[in-house]
Amino acid sequence: MKKNKAFVFLAAILMVVAGSIYLSACKKTSTPDGIKEPITFMVPDTNWIEKKLSDSLPIKVQFTTDRPIDSIAIFANLDSLHYGFDPSADPKFLIVKKAFYPDTNNIQVYQSTLSIPAAGSFGQGDVARLIFTMYARGNLSYSKVMRIDIK
Repeated sequence: MKKNKAFVFLAAILMVVAGSIYLSACKKTSTPDGIKEPITFMVPDTNWIEKKLSDSLPIKVQFTTDRPIDSIAIFANLDSLHYGFDPSADPKFLIVKKAFYPDTNNIQVYQSTLSIPAAGSFGQGDVARLIFTMYARGNLSYSKVMRIDIK
């Protein structure tokens, strides 16, 4: 009877170990450098920054998905009333559009330097938002917002 219990116990432990190995082998490891989001800000590495009027803003953004990326777009929004941002209702202005089609990559990097317009378009204390949008095959789209406080 003791041999029977020991055999059942050993079999249960082996099943748990085999299940753990199976599950860890099925993990998806196709995203580089630990990227966990579809849109990752690399430079600057945060989504909330402060800039002065007429400053330049170097940006480097990585777009990652499990489907080929067709294009990206960067929109701008100015919030001079400081009431927040509603992406479905607030006006957005297209500042960059880049198409990758017929490229079949599911990882794209966009790098550029944008200028904060001089006084006139923006004022000190305004909040500008850059809306980064990725479009991939199968009608997939994803957006991420970067807030820029103008000081």
